[in-house]
Amino acid sequence: MSILSIGAIIAIGGILAITTTILTAATGTTAVLLQNNQNRKIDIPQINEISNISYQEQQKLLQQTLNNLRNIVQENQMNIELKNERDKLINKIENLNKILQNPISNYDKINQEATELVEEINELIIRNQSINYQKQEIINQIKKYQNKIKNVEEIKNVEQIIKNPHNFHTKDIENLLNKIEDAYISYELEIKVTKSEAENKKRELTLQKIRENLLKIKEIDLETYQKVIHKYENLENLDESYLKILYDQSQLDFSNLQTKKIRTDIYKIQLELLKHNIDNILKTVEKDVELKEFYPKTLKIFQNIDDLIKQKFIEKEEFEKLRLKFIEVYNSILKKIEYLQTQKLLQKNIKETLEKIGYQIIDSLLIEKLTKGEIIYIDIPYSDEYKVQLRLTEDNQIYFRLVKFTDSLTPTSYEKQKDLEIAQKWCKDYDKILELLKENGIIIENIKRIEPEETEITYILKEEKKKQQEQQKYMQIE
Repeated sequence: MSILSIGAIIAIGGILAITTTILTAATGTTAVLLQNNQNRKIDIPQINEISNISYQEQQKLLQQTLNNLRNIVQENQMNIELKNERDKLINKIENLNKILQNPISNYDKINQEATELVEEINELIIRNQSINYQKQEIINQIKKYQNKIKNVEEIKNVEQIIKNPHNFHTKDIENLLNKIEDAYISYELEIKVTKSEAENKKRELTLQKIRENLLKIKEIDLETYQKVIHKYENLENLDESYLKILYDQSQLDFSNLQTKKIRTDIYKIQLELLKHNIDNILKTVEKDVELKEFYPKTLKIFQNIDDLIKQKFIEKEEFEKLRLKFIEVYNSILKKIEYLQTQKLLQKNIKETLEKIGYQIIDSLLIEKLTKGEIIYIDIPYSDEYKVQLRLTEDNQIYFRLVKFTDSLTPTSYEKQKDLEIAQKWCKDYDKILELLKENGIIIENIKRIEPEETEITYILKEEKKKQQEQQKYMQIE
């Protein structure tokens, strides 16, 4: 017996292509980037065009999509805090490229890793943009002092940070700001100041920064501001050490809210693009009789996306849950297209292939039955007793089994020897079939193959065959 998987990788390619386009849109978000990337246009075949894409074109699409993912990660100017994570992601993409050399047997692995990869890249982009914003906020503070204290040593060295903040850790930039603030206090009070005067000036600066953070929180979301403001009451009566703690807390409150806003903004861009893709899918599945079963689920996802976009903030869990739902439905649609594509390929090629090596298919509708999932039996050219049993499953696996129709299930030694000889001949024919199918563009991979010496031929009672035929007729009448 042999089990083959018949190749198509459009489901993986399609999912990756759509999610890559979504990620590309995310890298074009300008509100929080220190340096904006150019949007890259990625062409995705419309779902109604996919059935006409050859296996080689599918492979090329998938390869191109992975390259686009790698480019997104490499070209997005990454902060030093995240460079190790970026390198790990690039390695994952390269490993995925290697697995693609054998895409059929690795289908589930590729699909799972590709889905996880997109989520990880998405999260990396969000974190990177959040760090960009934090650094820009600190740099804006530093710039205030540039024209006021030009001769201070720390100011002289700040230009490289302003030009290339991604090469410096956020904490180091914060420490630099603290040094510059101290220098500014001394400079403004003409260097010679009392300890009390310096402390008062520093306290005023801390108070000012706390209020600025609270104002930024209020501008982003009044509800969040009302939740946190109680922590910052009576600031004027607090000493410098406690004010410093509250400043750190206000930085954290603002940073968390800003990250939440960045995440939401990016998610909404992605969801709008996803809506556009789903709208195209809906138009196709609504008109296509063989795909119409997917219309209700796809429409539901479209409506859920609309609801999510209307929210003030979108959490990662909400977004990922919806994205994975979409991938599940989209994957089902593409797998159905793969199955329909395989049917067409088999109808076109397998009859001709079998006839080339001497197999006569009397019933012209036999292959059509195979492509509909029915079990069929094909006569072999060197014996009337033996037949090849074929069955095609919905996951594009085709089963070949040499069977013998007999009146007895207890073969003699002579019959066993004859079975072995016939099975060996069939195995040679089987290899020829694979080669001819591959020549005709059907990519096939052996999932399981049992040699004649490893098992006995399956026996089917002739009477049982008659019953099967009668049962099939009865089912047709029903």
